[in-house]
Amino acid sequence: MDSNSKKRVLVVDDHEVVGEGLKTLLTPHYDVLGPIRDGSLVLPALRELTPDVLVLDISLPGRNGMDLLPELHAEWPHLPIVMLTGSADYLVGRTALALGALGFLPKDSGLDELELALRTVVTGKQYMSPRVPPGPHSPKAGPAQPGVSQLTPRQLMILRLIGSGAETDQIAAQLKVSPHTIHFHRRNLRRALGIESDHGLTWVATMFKVREELQ
Repeated sequence: MDSNSKKRVLVVDDHEVVGEGLKTLLTPHYDVLGPIRDGSLVLPALRELTPDVLVLDISLPGRNGMDLLPELHAEWPHLPIVMLTGSADYLVGRTALALGALGFLPKDSGLDELELALRTVVTGKQYMSPRVPPGPHSPKAGPAQPGVSQLTPRQLMILRLIGSGAETDQIAAQLKVSPHTIHFHRRNLRRALGIESDHGLTWVATMFKVREELQ
C-alpha cells in the first residue's frame, strides 16, 4: 500500500505518551494526523484535515469526547469514529455507539485490536471490544438488564441531577436527604444500568440529560 492509498486517521488524546504512541503504531498502515490534545480543537481540525477515520479519547480538556459525539455525527454522519476509554463500562460504550460512534475499546487495547476496530468501522460496521465487560447477569437480576425506562421516578431525578454536574452533597441538600442516602441511590443506579464505576455513571447521566433536552 503506497502512502497515497492510506486511510487518513485523526488521533485525539490528551496524554502525550498515548497520542504519540498511537501515531507511531498506526503510521505504517495509516496516514496519521495529530495527535490533538484538546477537545475544543476537534471540530476545527476535522473541517481542515477531512480525515477518513477519527480515533477519539473520551476524557479530554476543553470538551470531552462524549459531549462532542452528537455534533460530530450531525456534521459528519458517515465519519467512522472509534472511541477510546480508560473506564470500559458497558453502558458507556452502548451510549457512545447510540450517539454516533462506530467503535469502542479500552485505551490499553493492543495494536491488533485497534487495527481490527479501524478495519471494521471503515466498512460502516460497529465494533465493541470483547474486553468491555457486559452488564451484570445474576440470578437475582434475571436474564434481561433493566434500563433507564425501568428506573423509579426518584432514580430518574437523581440521574438528571448527576447529569447536570451536581455533586453528592449538592444532590442531598436539594432533595433534603443525607449524603449517605445519595451514595445508596448511586450504587443502585450503577447496578440497575450495568455500570461499574461512578465515572461511567456520570457519562451516562450526562448523555441521558442531553438526549432528553434534544427531544
